[in-house]
Amino acid sequence: MHRLTFIFLLGFIINFTVFAQSNMFERAENYFQDKNYQEAIKSYQQVIKQSTNYEPAWFGLQNSYLKTGDLKAAQKSINIDLSDRLLWGQIRTLFYLNQFDTIPQLIFDLTRKYAKSEYINDALELGIMLAQTKTDSITLKKYSQALFKYETDNYLEAIDMARELIVKPNIPAEYSYLLLANLFIAKNEVNQAVGTLNEFSVKFPLSRLIPRARYKLGVIYLELLQDTIMAKDLFEDLISDFPQSPESYFARSRLALLSNENKSK
Repeated sequence: MHRLTFIFLLGFIINFTVFAQSNMFERAENYFQDKNYQEAIKSYQQVIKQSTNYEPAWFGLQNSYLKTGDLKAAQKSINIDLSDRLLWGQIRTLFYLNQFDTIPQLIFDLTRKYAKSEYINDALELGIMLAQTKTDSITLKKYSQALFKYETDNYLEAIDMARELIVKPNIPAEYSYLLLANLFIAKNEVNQAVGTLNEFSVKFPLSRLIPRARYKLGVIYLELLQDTIMAKDLFEDLISDFPQSPESYFARSRLALLSNENKSK
């Protein structure tokens, strides 16, 4: 075969393969968006067969398994060495499986391998909660079940579980308040979410989760209630009261964006 012909054919094959993979991945994403998770799993697996290190397909496969509630598959079949978000997904999966003892090492791996990961704060929060509640495994398991119901879009069951958990004045109750707010947001019950966060701040004024609750409240006013003035006040108060918190960094970014938008008008 002539060398130029061979090069042309090789290029054609490579381009066709990339095009086919792109179409297959797009199909998988569409299945996922339509909540047809079983078909999404099949399509993601086909993409991975063609490109074993294609991280977006692994991420889609992991999320699809989680959405179907197949935790064993999510735990065993994912190549978590490819990215921080896959490793964080593995940590979450093990939490839902109540394999609490194996999680601290993975949190350490996440912070060591991906020092700038956006998931580090969530991972460290989970590690702190595990350390603080290790003597109350029953309540911890109930919280993990409620969180898993949220993950799998079983909002009503998750709300019932979260409401049971917020009754006692303990660490899981604090996290359950934030989960309950997220559930109300998912159900488009924004006022309920606002009320939940305000109730949390009154009930647990010294909680280390107050900055997170304040930031979430600011985002609700900004994005869902379209109340820019209230959101700005909440972000500024957060920065003033908790200047070293990760949420203050996010609040500053939000305020900068708001300022730039005002200048461009």
